[in-house]
Amino acid sequence: MMMALLRKKRTLSSNTVKQYLEDKCWTNQITMDKAALRLTLFGLLFTCVNLAPKKKQDIDIFSFHINSVITSRYATTVITSRVKNLLAQSQEVLFEVKIPKNAFISQFRMTIEGKTYDGVVKEKEEAQREYSRVACLGQSAGLVSFIGVGRTFEDFKTSVTVAALSNVTFELTYEELLKRQLGKYELLINAQPMQPVSDFEIDVHIHENPEISFLEVKGGLSTKDLNNAVSAFKLEKDAWVKFLPTRKQQTECDDCSENGLNGNLIITYDIKRFKQRGDLEASKGYFVHCFAPTDIQYISNNVVFIIDQSGSMSGKKMEQTRLAMLKILSDLAEDDHFGLITFSDRIRTWKPELLKATKGNVEEAKMFVKGITSDGNTDMNAALLKAVDMINKHQQEGSASKLILLTDGDPTAGETNPVEIQKNIKKAIGGKFPLYCLGFGKNVIFEFLEKLSLENNGVARRIYEDSDADRQLQDFYKGVSTPLLTDVELSYQGVDDVTQNTFSQYYSGSEIVVAGRIIDNSLKMFTTEVSALSKKTKMVYQISVPIQKQNSDRPGQANFTERLWAFLTVKQLLEKEVTLQGLEQNKAKTKAIDLSLKYKFVTPLTSMVVTKPQDQKIQVVHKPKEGEKPTIPPTSSDLVPCEFGGEIEAVMVFLPAHVTTSPPLKSIRILKSSVNAKPLCYDVHHVAQKFRLLQNDLSEFSMNGQLETIGGKGFSQIAIRYKTHHHLLLSTSEISYFDGQDTVRFSWDQGVTYHETEHVSLILRSNKMDVTMGNIRVVILLHKKDEVFLWPAVWQQPKDAGFTGILGEADISYEEIPGSQTPSLKLKDKEVMTSWEMVTDYRLSFAPVVGCWLVPFRVVAQRELSDFTVTQTIERKTYDGVVKGKQEAQQQYSEAVSRGQTTDINAAVLAGVDMINRHPREGTASILILLTDGHPTSGETNIERIMANVKEAIGLKFPLYCLGFGHDVNFDFLTKMSLENGGVARRIYEDSDADLQLQGFYEEVAVPLLTDIHLKYTGGTNLTKTSFTLYFNGSEIVVSGQITDNSVESFTTEVIAVSKGSSVTYQDTVMIKDPSDVPPENEDFMQRLWAYLTVKQLLERQVLLKGQEKEDEEKEALKLSLKYQFVTPLTSMVVTKPQEDEVEVADKPKEGGEDPRPPVMGF
Repeated sequence: MMMALLRKKRTLSSNTVKQYLEDKCWTNQITMDKAALRLTLFGLLFTCVNLAPKKKQDIDIFSFHINSVITSRYATTVITSRVKNLLAQSQEVLFEVKIPKNAFISQFRMTIEGKTYDGVVKEKEEAQREYSRVACLGQSAGLVSFIGVGRTFEDFKTSVTVAALSNVTFELTYEELLKRQLGKYELLINAQPMQPVSDFEIDVHIHENPEISFLEVKGGLSTKDLNNAVSAFKLEKDAWVKFLPTRKQQTECDDCSENGLNGNLIITYDIKRFKQRGDLEASKGYFVHCFAPTDIQYISNNVVFIIDQSGSMSGKKMEQTRLAMLKILSDLAEDDHFGLITFSDRIRTWKPELLKATKGNVEEAKMFVKGITSDGNTDMNAALLKAVDMINKHQQEGSASKLILLTDGDPTAGETNPVEIQKNIKKAIGGKFPLYCLGFGKNVIFEFLEKLSLENNGVARRIYEDSDADRQLQDFYKGVSTPLLTDVELSYQGVDDVTQNTFSQYYSGSEIVVAGRIIDNSLKMFTTEVSALSKKTKMVYQISVPIQKQNSDRPGQANFTERLWAFLTVKQLLEKEVTLQGLEQNKAKTKAIDLSLKYKFVTPLTSMVVTKPQDQKIQVVHKPKEGEKPTIPPTSSDLVPCEFGGEIEAVMVFLPAHVTTSPPLKSIRILKSSVNAKPLCYDVHHVAQKFRLLQNDLSEFSMNGQLETIGGKGFSQIAIRYKTHHHLLLSTSEISYFDGQDTVRFSWDQGVTYHETEHVSLILRSNKMDVTMGNIRVVILLHKKDEVFLWPAVWQQPKDAGFTGILGEADISYEEIPGSQTPSLKLKDKEVMTSWEMVTDYRLSFAPVVGCWLVPFRVVAQRELSDFTVTQTIERKTYDGVVKGKQEAQQQYSEAVSRGQTTDINAAVLAGVDMINRHPREGTASILILLTDGHPTSGETNIERIMANVKEAIGLKFPLYCLGFGHDVNFDFLTKMSLENGGVARRIYEDSDADLQLQGFYEEVAVPLLTDIHLKYTGGTNLTKTSFTLYFNGSEIVVSGQITDNSVESFTTEVIAVSKGSSVTYQDTVMIKDPSDVPPENEDFMQRLWAYLTVKQLLERQVLLKGQEKEDEEKEALKLSLKYQFVTPLTSMVVTKPQEDEVEVADKPKEGGEDPRPPVMGF
């Protein structure tokens, strides 16, 4: 259902701007006059559009279309609504959209004043923050976000402001895989606009490859005169349904009135199944297999009904349960065997064993059901174990067993821990048969029942506490009452990422759908095999179809097989997440989010945001553009900035110098959001220069900040690190990002720039760097007025995820203590004195003045400030840097050298080699790791001799890894020494997170799996590196080369390595692809990959060479770089501007080298 709520906006004169900002942007207490317009859209399986009563002259919905296209069961619905604001002032329209539980919104756009703005799908929390920020700044924004679940649909919302006398067009698209139930597919459309619409149309087109067997249209919208507005037409593979009511007809159906349509249009259909092996489609790298055989004998049931009769089931619930069970018992087939168990704090069985459903047994069971009463607690664990035992003791050969549990509450007797109950039942069932759980009413712990069912190959269904609850129970049983196959397994060759392909039972009237990716590009035909049991007989179905290289001529999504696969995968990942824990659960959730974002699905994990461009003029009085100060800044002491939607975990603000309540500028002030109306703040003094701002070990995220010198307003540097490789360093002059391989540099004054890698997004715009790493989002602002400094703001972080740092605490609640002469708060169970202070909020570009309750830092953080300072630690001793003049520092250095505080790298490395050689351990992998920040200044200081000594001592028996600390280290020396000894060199940046950089490097090499790896390729030439000292867990060895023998049809490789002292060999043979089978976009990727890797390794090797060999390597690297247009340390890119004939050159510097000229084009 889509509800549209229109709010009239006052026209603000200059005298009312201040009040408007307080009402709209700062206190978030909107007190505008309300004009209620309700527009309801309920689509796909249930599409409803509802418009609440509204004065006729305020708004006109002059066009409303629902267009549904169903292609091979996959439905795509587009709802287009055109609305005109008839008032001479703007109105805000709030749309509430209810879509089926199985549907995902995939597109939302609005056209305003002739321009179209498309939605962007983002993670849910990020989308909510983005909407709040943009809306507060005065830009039109629509937000679609998952907010709840109803009986048959889920609620989504969107809102937009419609200017005076203007039109707005909304276009909402969502997708769903129609589920076959009781032998038919169903599309249900409920139209309830509450206003006759001049141009109203519902258009449905169905296309199925097999012949459509029947098509039926019914529902309230087909009654009386509206019946003449419905037309249906069916061919073999296509069917159309159109609904075109006139304005008069829209008021004359059974439930219609002067407010327009109010009723359902139900479209049902099914297909003929000429092939019992199913319908298989393979196209463009994806396949979909729909399997629903009908020529199979019915399998009898072994079913135990487990009925909750505890006290909470009393009254209507128990009455409806009895009615449903009486009907279900009447529908049992005579070959079925069944049992009945009721439970409260005691377990009762009708009979101790399963009995055949003869007429006499059914009548006796009905008498038992009629006598069920409710009392006592709920011992669910014992009842389920009893049911499992009953089936296990009375197995009927050639039958299908199942358990059906009906309960309305929580386990309150016996074993009451849900986790233990789940373990017990899963162990008892052992995957032998499914458990279906029916949760009665709103108070049941449905998540528990859902997990219990999914872990045991069943499903959970909520039974709504309505007048038709007995019918809901009956309908569920009908769906599982007629099993045709058991132990169903669908197998596919040359595929990956396949959706669920094993099923414990297949029921008459249902359908099994499997989809996946085809990864074997050499396949011309795609084959599947289905194996299952029918009674005691094994059934095998096989089908082969040609793989379509191009999209077929069909309606709907051109790539529907791919989107159907993505849809089904996300659905099943969301289900699977319920049953998983820890890392596996996080992986499932992350994959679901990634697919949802890629295919633009709005799911429970994502939302869709529609925002006008930032340079668009906003037709609301005195709303500032991005970076512009309000005409009249708010001054109320209760102001709460809303740019961050009131959900910022922590914001840092400084007191301005002109405010009398300011502390000296040797401290900063932290503003904390809270669940209360007024924020808290506390001072952080300059006890150190570097602070841990935000850290979370679970997310592998840390953010440190380096303050300006005492008297400065903000930070000079901020360093952010994420996982092992991602490192972002921001200063007031530049930004650099290192992703583990390459460094990207940004300039604050360049235009809007977007950079994205795996789980990391960087957006630079208007002196703001917007950083998203995993599920954490921060924005770093560059302030330039009066003084240049950086300021961080946390926009998104998971709740209750163990964040630490001076920005780490989430929302804080407190109580104001009334009656005190000095203002006091009850905070963290302590009474603290406070004062109301005004501070400058530098997290916003226009830096408004806001108020906060000032409290002690240690009370809020429950820790001392010193716990969050960052220093350098060596050998468990801490050494803080002291700023001195150059001459004084040089003198101190010379004195240190004379006292012996120097660097003997040669002796240290040789001692490390000797230590490993004298203590060998069979079946282990040896490595040396050197960490240094300088040059050799004592002992052997000649670099060439040191490298020769170390190379001779190691003798290629193990690798040497060199970590160079800081900018002054001789990185070329360390690189060459590492490469000569089978290792690599890594620079450790001298930032506040250097300790994490060191830890991250060791994590990469901490788990060796193989040693002495050699890869051999028959018929391969110009190979990249093929011998490796070690292979580490989580890494990958990549080898590339050229195949010169064009006559060979297959290519063979052999890998020889050592695993714990034992030789292991891996062999593989692949078919060489015909060039015509390679997609055009991939036809040269292997060649470019080979060239890229070759150049990289040539550049590494030439570091070790001298003379003619070095020159030859450089020439080859240069030749390949020019041929494939790579910008490397040997090449540059020249850009000529055509109008001014200016030339710019982009160079790629070597690691540790200086840029020869200012970098451009992102290098």
